[in-house]
Amino acid sequence: MPREDADQFFGLVTGSVRFFKGIRDTKLDGVTQRWVDAHVTPLKEPTVLLDGGWNLLHCNAAWIALFGGFPSHPTDHPLDNPVRFMLFHPSAQEIFLNWEEGWVFTILCQFAHHYHLNHENPELRHMRQRISENDVLERLFTTDVRRELTTHGLDRIYASDGEAREIYIPGQGPTQCRLTTCIPWHGRWVGYQACKLSSLVKGKFLVDLPPGMYENSLKPTSKAADSAPVNYPPQARAGYQRDRDPAAAVRLTQGLRYPDVAVTIGQILRYYRELPPKIPQNRIRHVTPLKISDRKYRDYESDVAIPPLGLLPTIKEALGIPTSVTRLLHRMISGGHPPTIAVHGGPEFDSQARIWAREYIDDAVQPIPSSLEDGQWNVIAYNAAYAALFSHVQEGENNPTKSSFRYVMFNEDARYTLANWYEEWLVPSLIEFGTKLISHGDDWHPELAQMYEDIRQDPLLWGTFSGRVRAELRNGGTDSGFLIDGGLRGFNLPTSDYDPNKPAEHRKYYPVLITSASPLHMFVNYGGQTFSAQVLTESGPSGELVPIRQLPTVPGFTARPGGLLASNDPPHYDRPIGRHP
Repeated sequence: MPREDADQFFGLVTGSVRFFKGIRDTKLDGVTQRWVDAHVTPLKEPTVLLDGGWNLLHCNAAWIALFGGFPSHPTDHPLDNPVRFMLFHPSAQEIFLNWEEGWVFTILCQFAHHYHLNHENPELRHMRQRISENDVLERLFTTDVRRELTTHGLDRIYASDGEAREIYIPGQGPTQCRLTTCIPWHGRWVGYQACKLSSLVKGKFLVDLPPGMYENSLKPTSKAADSAPVNYPPQARAGYQRDRDPAAAVRLTQGLRYPDVAVTIGQILRYYRELPPKIPQNRIRHVTPLKISDRKYRDYESDVAIPPLGLLPTIKEALGIPTSVTRLLHRMISGGHPPTIAVHGGPEFDSQARIWAREYIDDAVQPIPSSLEDGQWNVIAYNAAYAALFSHVQEGENNPTKSSFRYVMFNEDARYTLANWYEEWLVPSLIEFGTKLISHGDDWHPELAQMYEDIRQDPLLWGTFSGRVRAELRNGGTDSGFLIDGGLRGFNLPTSDYDPNKPAEHRKYYPVLITSASPLHMFVNYGGQTFSAQVLTESGPSGELVPIRQLPTVPGFTARPGGLLASNDPPHYDRPIGRHP
């Protein structure tokens, strides 16, 4: 069964979106390079793209300036694998200050989760072996991480996105920094993530580089290259991926035992059953809504059997398991994402979004037209370039600075601005929408339900969705949706003599590179993402596509103030960053 078909079947059977399938896919290399050129190379703060085993795929010049001076090391150089460097390198505690609590504990929580879902991967098994050989790391893994996952699920990992930390920089000494993480959309199923370290002082960088140092994408060969590498099996370095048979999802945790994994499903169930008032195993079916045999429940707690996903809500109610831990159990049972908890969070969500947008969307760091959107494509923040790109579009709820999805669906301008609107924009957008509905099962968010009704009212949209899109969802999988990361599409942008009364005339075609990512803190719980549209033009006799230096402007049209992040409206990060009214 092709990957896309297997993924879609998995979603239909389990109600989940597959989370982790190996740690690298070499077929993504071309897309990855385009993504890096837009979101890693040009950044002036140290930024790195890692695969699902935290091996370095790409980094920028600032990252090399910060970490490239370390002596050769056979396995743990920061230009080989930054996490192995952090965990195992003898100098790590001198560099990552407050090493245990500020850096290592969070990454061990993430490793524990990745390892549980992909425990047969040779690279991850090798890392687990090395953790067991270090008394401090083994204590953290088998006690503190186990307790954290049992009581809070994966909240520690999400909450850490944007946290302030401290690092020692040669020549500067102890330095406050911020670590933010995003998930490249094209690499989300293999655990790719981009990490950025940035200064807490506005206008100052962690490392100062001379002009011209940010021009090329870097796939560095570390200083460890002249040493013997770890002798991993070939499949570990060549996109090793586990059995993708969806039926295998329910067998993932069989055979897993503590302390090889940080915590098991059975241990979590036992912890909550034994909280006051303690319920004896043989009384579960008598005093709780969980009406299963004593033997069956005992098998669950002993990790002899795995509870089915359909039973999880009843187990949650019976044992009083918090939602965050129930969501972790969902992922441990199925190997897939649970449905999102909302499309937009509260004050804590807003605070993290504000920090994250400053690091990835703000004009000072991202010249490419970009927006940050919640799980229903409501625009949270956008930069001045994004506002300028759509300055000709009339105000209203379907303006792209309000909702990119509603713009594609319901704004008449989209049919003129978005080249090949139906095939390259409408159909993929509806496929992405259908994928969201599938992942939510029968429990749709109100905004998703309302969007569904709005689509039903439009004959063209509904005919496309109920016919072609449903067929593609059955046969083509979930990887062909709206955010086809690294895809080349086109814009028909207005020229200087554009007349809004004749919207189809006076336009010029430009190729556009579409890239996307999801902030770590939004990825699973909310489904938020970024949308970036890099406008290109032909250059030289060969017609090579290069980024356009100046976006075309239309006389008489003024760009909206760029969300909270326009260059003509300096960022005020003390005010709330909510969705637009």
